[in-house]
Amino acid sequence: MGNEEYKKWAAAGIAGLIIAYSLYRLASRGSKPPVENQEPEEERIDDNEEDIIHVDPQKEENIELSKKDALFRAEAVSDCKYDLVLSFLKNDKTYEGYNRISFTFKGDGKQELFLNYKGDSIYYIKINGKKISAKENIFRENKVYLPTKYLQEHNIVDIRFKGIYRKDGNGLHYYEDPDDNEIYLYTQFETFHASKCFPCFDQPDIKATMKLRSFSPGDWKVVTNEFENETTNSADIYNRFLADIGCPEDVYTRFEEDDNMLFRQFNTTLKISSYLYAFVVGPYVYEKNNHPNAKNYVPMRVMARKSVMKYVKCDDFFRITMSGMDYYEKFFGVKYPFNKYDQIFCPEFNAGAMENVGCVTYTESYLFRGEVVPQSDKEQLAITILHELAHMWFGNLVTMKWWDDLWLNESFATFMSHMAMAYGENLDDYTLSWEIFLFDKSWGLKTDEFSTTHPIAASCDTTEDADNIFDGISYGKGAAFLKQLVAFLSEGVFSAGLKTYFSKYAFQNTELKDFIGELQKSSDSAGQGIDVVSWAGSWISTSGFNVIEPVLNLSADGSIVDSFTIKQTLSDHGENCLREQQIKVALFNSDFGIEEIINVRIKASDFTLVTELEGRQAPHAILLNYEDWGYGRFLIDDRSMNAFQEGVSKIESSLSRKLIHNTFFAMTRDGQISAHDFANLIKKQIPQETNQDIVLEQLRYNLRVIFKNYIPGEYEVKEASEMFDFLLKEFLPATDNEQIQQIIVEGCISISRSEEHFRILKSWLETGQISAEINGEHRVFEEIKLSPEDKHFILKKISTSVETPKDEVVKFYEKHLENDENKDLARKCKLSCEAAINDRDSKVKHWKLITSSKSGLGAQDQQAIMSTLMPKNQYEIVKDLIGEFFKIVPKQFKTREKDDRDLFFFFLSPNKFATEELLEKYKALLTHKDATKSLINKTKDDIERIEKALKGQKTYLEGLEKMGDLKANI
Repeated sequence: MGNEEYKKWAAAGIAGLIIAYSLYRLASRGSKPPVENQEPEEERIDDNEEDIIHVDPQKEENIELSKKDALFRAEAVSDCKYDLVLSFLKNDKTYEGYNRISFTFKGDGKQELFLNYKGDSIYYIKINGKKISAKENIFRENKVYLPTKYLQEHNIVDIRFKGIYRKDGNGLHYYEDPDDNEIYLYTQFETFHASKCFPCFDQPDIKATMKLRSFSPGDWKVVTNEFENETTNSADIYNRFLADIGCPEDVYTRFEEDDNMLFRQFNTTLKISSYLYAFVVGPYVYEKNNHPNAKNYVPMRVMARKSVMKYVKCDDFFRITMSGMDYYEKFFGVKYPFNKYDQIFCPEFNAGAMENVGCVTYTESYLFRGEVVPQSDKEQLAITILHELAHMWFGNLVTMKWWDDLWLNESFATFMSHMAMAYGENLDDYTLSWEIFLFDKSWGLKTDEFSTTHPIAASCDTTEDADNIFDGISYGKGAAFLKQLVAFLSEGVFSAGLKTYFSKYAFQNTELKDFIGELQKSSDSAGQGIDVVSWAGSWISTSGFNVIEPVLNLSADGSIVDSFTIKQTLSDHGENCLREQQIKVALFNSDFGIEEIINVRIKASDFTLVTELEGRQAPHAILLNYEDWGYGRFLIDDRSMNAFQEGVSKIESSLSRKLIHNTFFAMTRDGQISAHDFANLIKKQIPQETNQDIVLEQLRYNLRVIFKNYIPGEYEVKEASEMFDFLLKEFLPATDNEQIQQIIVEGCISISRSEEHFRILKSWLETGQISAEINGEHRVFEEIKLSPEDKHFILKKISTSVETPKDEVVKFYEKHLENDENKDLARKCKLSCEAAINDRDSKVKHWKLITSSKSGLGAQDQQAIMSTLMPKNQYEIVKDLIGEFFKIVPKQFKTREKDDRDLFFFFLSPNKFATEELLEKYKALLTHKDATKSLINKTKDDIERIEKALKGQKTYLEGLEKMGDLKANI
């Protein structure tokens, strides 16, 4: 799921009591369990009895599922199936549904069985025909308890429930399109959100079949994991279908007459985990796969809202998906295991994408609305498409028993998506697979360097722990381990092990030992003599990384290599060890051509001697980890560093160039290179760079981090102005690559800091043209067009101005948003602009909006406000909010849901205002009486970020002092 990546269902309608329906009756009621597939006898209900709806007294709380309880249920429950009826209404805040849950129970009576449900209420619940009174208090703690006294070996539980449409992207999400006021619903269930939609055993190792029946407005689509097999508005037909599962007729009674209600019945799914169910509902439009070879694949569709479908490149989706299926079927030895493959863009989607069985959901951030789209962005989408497809085997066909092995699910899909893009057929125009992979690996390293690092295979005691490890280690480091595993064992041995694994464990749940065990057998069959279990354990059961350094000893005149050694040390944090790994070492000549590539197996020890270089002519430069098969902080020796600073752009391999640029960036973050020197290095090398992924990462990510954190505040505008002028007046005129031009324009907007910058950006919007004053001449770049995202980025930037009057700012952004054809983006942009205004009263107003539980704002609207509320150039009026942040953040972490609180901390944590005084405020949070584990971990990370920032700023000042320029113009 992406960094990755989730989503599913919807429902609606009914009020009042459920009328008894006819069932087969047992000859001696209650004296023996029902015969399998025989319906339980229904308890007679007194028409005069007042029915009390079940309400969870803890429904406002977020109570997680523990591993202990999940283990109990996995042993006690089997043969589970859901017969689910949902009504999808248009204009309502709640929906109602019915679920018949059939299962076999083998409990010992020591622990009470329960379903998970976090919804509004339950109208009734029947266990084997026995209606349970609300007085028994079985609905509590986000659970529906099933008293043992009512259970038998074979059980049928009927639940009539009312749920809540959500606005946070989890459970069943509700969205109203500002373009046409149409309603769109979708679900997101990973990790523990299916139970926010309907009552179920919400854990990965109680796999169940699910058969959906739905009611919805006639002009809506209903998409789920399987095909529909019946569509009708005939009451005779759908009442018969409902009677088959004991569902009352009034399930659809809240529909308005003009909704033209339709009933749909869908095929029963294969046995899958609860987090993989999905429902996408509304007036979505779609294209089918009409490729000439489409008949050789399962049916495919690509879907989106009506107002944004024009931005979807359906042909690319189908081409990438078919190529991926071919590659995976060959590599895994198993055909695509499900019956269809729908891919759907969903509004306000929280993650990148989600691998629901046959019904993959995507964020609309992957809809590229500009005329020119950087190839890197296109390829990132392709990687995501292939990532979700890989999950159909790893995660969906074979599923982890518990969230301890979440990392393997995500790491595998991450690594295999890059393999499929690099080596799959008909994808020759996608060339950046391993460059993008390096970005994920770098994410892993950055996460791994914190004191909060954890093993790849982290222990998850609760579902909250699982949510907290959707991070760079689970995705990036885990994928790096798998890439190293392939280098260590060989691609053939890896593939052979996977073929056995998927065949042996299809539609089952597994643990890590099962996966490693099959690879061990494959290695043994190949006669490799490798202890895969022990070697893998050194990677996945430890934390932290190795710092790997080349030690080159030369002759007195510097011309001959006396010795070459690879030195390993441990990173500062984690339960670490020295590891064995296979890498390549590249030797470069003075023209930066490759003289030789040496395969080296680094030992799990302090030093590894590389004898191949002894007595040879000294290379001009050396690069460890050529082709990026290893994981760790690979350093560059001083001799090679000097060479690369002068000629990195001359190296033919773009992946090698990116590895070197990443090293420069890491050294800047560590305070070894000043931010000033890093900026100068970009100015020197980036104009010669032909790989746009490198250009994009430097301008979109690295420069933003450097300017935000590692330049003292009094020098930030000066440095930003120099970089702004370089990008606009030197780099932009020097390239005719339209995609790189687009990246440069985005870089200019991002780096803008001064009122002069805002004046230039404002002129771009007013004239509709990118222009600059270059050497006294006015230059217009007529071929470059601002994308909708660029326009909104400019409006947000200008709105942070501390000099422009508030009324003028408001008038400007309202003028440019009034007729914006992208109304969904424009609405959120307006929220951001309003929050960005340099006005104290406005700040307080928006602060109250995002901290109030009664504001009614959805997660995406809150994010729009939070992202601009506290800009760095407005410190004087936001410093009071900084103080408020530290006062309320413990409570926010206790009352907000996980995704919501993470966004709150990410956007509002004031780490960009790095000072020693601020550092003390963070340290005080660590001992706050209400600080949760999650808050403590995030606070620790920010403390270390601030310490790095202060060290980097000190390095910056020391660099200026060495140049005798400490009092440079500010």
